Amino acid sequence: MSIYVYCIDKKSNERWACKYTKVKAVVVEVDELIFRITNDHNIQKTKKGPLSPTSATARADAGKLDDSTDEDLLKLAKNEIIRALNLEEYEIKDTIIYDLLENGRQSLSKYQEDLLPDIYAAATKEKNGRLMKSLKNYLEQQWK
Repeated sequence: MSIYVYCIDKKSNERWACKYTKVKAVVVEVDELIFRITNDHNIQKTKKGPLSPTSATARADAGKLDDSTDEDLLKLAKNEIIRALNLEEYEIKDTIIYDLLENGRQSLSKYQEDLLPDIYAAATKEKNGRLMKSLKNYLEQQWK
């Protein structure tokens, strides 16, 4: 189970929330809250069975349990990118995904001819679109 604190004053709520291991984040934007809950839900859906002791790893910097493995995070990020760019039918989807995870959104310019024009335009111009949220969440998890 994960708990999120949705508030106006992030700093003051982070002070008390960091003491509770089940509090995953303190957020001030509803879109971020929805995105994080959706990601947690998707991670739980991809898991088979209950949480095993080997998949729970301690986060040294926060003293919290991280109930998702690197493999789960990578799979979730890939699925989010596939949906954001509508890549289900593309043969080169793995290449595009790898490039995005390694080099960020700017690497999309290599695939402009391969993607649908409206999807490419949205993915390269939106600051808080599905693609950017997926990449941001993946990178944040890698740094934890």
